[in-house]
Amino acid sequence: MNDNYIFKKAEEFKNLYQMVNDKNYLIFKQSKNDWKYFEHLFDKKTHYKGIVLINESIKEIAIFNIGTDFRNIKDICANLKMLFKGVTAQMKIANIYYRKIKGLCGQYKIFLVGHSEGGSECQYVSALNPEVETYTYNAFGIGTYPEVRDSDDKNVYNFRNRYDLVSKISAHFGCVFVVIPKDKTARRLFIGFKHAHQIKNMGEIENASL
Repeated sequence: MNDNYIFKKAEEFKNLYQMVNDKNYLIFKQSKNDWKYFEHLFDKKTHYKGIVLINESIKEIAIFNIGTDFRNIKDICANLKMLFKGVTAQMKIANIYYRKIKGLCGQYKIFLVGHSEGGSECQYVSALNPEVETYTYNAFGIGTYPEVRDSDDKNVYNFRNRYDLVSKISAHFGCVFVVIPKDKTARRLFIGFKHAHQIKNMGEIENASL
C-alpha cells in the first residue's frame, strides 16, 4: 500500500472524525462526501463510544472510536489503566462492536478510526483482527502490551502531531507518521498541550513523515 493512498485515507478520516465527534452529530446526523450515518454504540457500563459511517458508493464502512471525555470518571480510569499496560473494558467492547459490524456488513471494506483513547482502542482491535485497516490520531500507543506485541501490525497507520505529548508516552502498535503543523501554538508546552492533542490541530497529513 503506497503513501499516497494512506495519506489520502488518513486525511479523509481525520475530517470525518471531526464531524462525528461534534456534540450535536447524533442529533442532525449530517453526511459528508457520500459518507452517511449507519449506527452507533454508547455503552453506559464502560463509556465506550463508537459511531459508524457507511459509504454505499464505494462499499466502505468506518467505525469511529471516540476519544477521552475528561468529564467522565470511567474514561479517566481507563486512561490511568492504559498507563500500566492494562487492557480496558472499553477496548474489549470496541472489539466486540467491530465483530458485530463485520458480521452485519462483511461485504464492505471496514476501517477503524480513532483519536486519543479511541485510537488506543483501534490498535487493540487491530491486533486481534489484523485484516482491518486502521487509522489513529494522537493515540496513546499500546505496542508493548503483552496482548498485542506479537500480532501483525501491517494494516495500522498512526498519525501523531509532533508536539503532542500523549502520543509520545508509549510505543505504538503499527506504523507511525509524524505530522508537523504550521500552527506554532502547539510548540509552547504549557499552552500547547491541549491544543496539540486536539485532532483539529493535527495539521496537513500530506506533511507527515515516518
